[in-house]
Amino acid sequence: MIDADAASHYASTSFFLAIGIGALFLLLGIPLIDPLMRAMGSTDTILPYACDYGVYILAAAPMLIASLVLNNVLRYEGMAFFAMIGLSLGAILNMIGDPIFIYGFGMDVSGAGLSTALSQTVSFIVLLVLFQRHAQSRLSPRNFSANLHTIWDVLSTGFPNLFRQGLMSVSSGVLNHCAGVYGDACVSAMAITARCQSFMLGVAIGVCQGFQPVAGFNYQAQKYARLRRAFRFTLLVTIAILAALGCVGLILAPQIVTRFQSDPEVLRIGSRALRLVSLGLVFSALNLSPSMLFQTCGLKGRALLLATLRGGLCFIPLLLILAPLLGVTGLQLAQPCADVLTGLLSLPFALRFFRDLPRADILTAADGAPA
Repeated sequence: MIDADAASHYASTSFFLAIGIGALFLLLGIPLIDPLMRAMGSTDTILPYACDYGVYILAAAPMLIASLVLNNVLRYEGMAFFAMIGLSLGAILNMIGDPIFIYGFGMDVSGAGLSTALSQTVSFIVLLVLFQRHAQSRLSPRNFSANLHTIWDVLSTGFPNLFRQGLMSVSSGVLNHCAGVYGDACVSAMAITARCQSFMLGVAIGVCQGFQPVAGFNYQAQKYARLRRAFRFTLLVTIAILAALGCVGLILAPQIVTRFQSDPEVLRIGSRALRLVSLGLVFSALNLSPSMLFQTCGLKGRALLLATLRGGLCFIPLLLILAPLLGVTGLQLAQPCADVLTGLLSLPFALRFFRDLPRADILTAADGAPA
């Protein structure tokens, strides 16, 4: 049973902080959109399209960020079904809206951005309604806490995800800058590869996020045997999913890349990059599962370290080393090498965590045993 008052304070603080941070992105991002897109790796050719798309995403930033808060709180309260409804509705509306705005209204890239912004706004509204009707915690400005300790708790708990997602954006910008040396075809090919890998990893991340409430409950309840079984199951399922998706990417790389662009140079670079990424994909499971386990169990330092490995501490140095040495081949090798290295570095942290835990559950008075 959760402490509804405390949960409401933390949920409200997180929600209104997210709205404020999103508003900051909106107010600063749109006037500075040109340098922002260049910092993300846009070339002179790509820049106008990136700005046309980005302005709508920045306009919807408050809703986009707040939706993540609503989604995560719903999941942690055991209502993953409602979280899924909100997110799935946004994705479905976006798929419907893209051809309508891009082709029907002739808006091209701007249409894709507008479709994304509108669909995510609808998703936000649906999540907010579901949250207020079904969650045990309540969102209200009166529940917002300006206490620095509360704000620090919120921010520090989210740091691993912040660094994971933030470093992905930074590494994407670095990759675009490195690829831009070899032309727009190379930038497009590597962007397509990154998008495909992001989709494949998204499935595994979804499994690991489903594991988080289970891990948190059992760790706090000192049900260590059950926690071990849940982690083992999650790790094996994640490995199996990534292995299967990796095989699809390995075999069907040219067909997948062609669905995005049919340019021969994009196809040549992108197919090889996707195959190499697919080979290293399974090692990501060795990083994702422990990272989310540590984050859920309150081991923020370890969670933060593992979250920074793949997108930052491993990938960016490898990219900056391999690209000058091997050219396009270095760009293609950087991500799979980072995935393998990240997985191998993450595994000992998980092994040590479970080695230090008691082998059996600790029974309390609530279980019918002495505390």
